[in-house]
Amino acid sequence: MDDTLLQAFGPHLSARLERARELLEQTGFAALVLHAGTPFRYHADDMDAPFHTNPHFAHWTPLKGPFHLLVVKPGKRPRLIRVAPEDYWYEQAPLGDPFWAGEFDLIQVADEAAAWEEAAPGEGFAYVGDAPD
Repeated sequence: MDDTLLQAFGPHLSARLERARELLEQTGFAALVLHAGTPFRYHADDMDAPFHTNPHFAHWTPLKGPFHLLVVKPGKRPRLIRVAPEDYWYEQAPLGDPFWAGEFDLIQVADEAAAWEEAAPGEGFAYVGDAPD
């Protein structure tokens, strides 16, 4: 583990959490859900366009890939829900032990539906992402 990265990441995340707390308080929302994004599929093709993580999600965590969710509630550790599909065609790289993982309540699920079930957004949750449904 790179101590320099961890020493910089902790204060960064603390600042994000404090700012989120202030904004949630000002707007009356109870929590914030940040979505990593949804892949874009080319028309009439079986290939996705190159995926780029939603910058609002990436500002909080360096976790790459689509469908992940971050749930931020004031006074609680942020919950990071990693989607790692069990897929015949695509092998998922193990997460390993990244320097930032200890800063989150990290949960791994097999698909996007399970991620939303785990996040359990409800009344008073704000959402930032490209899949408002």
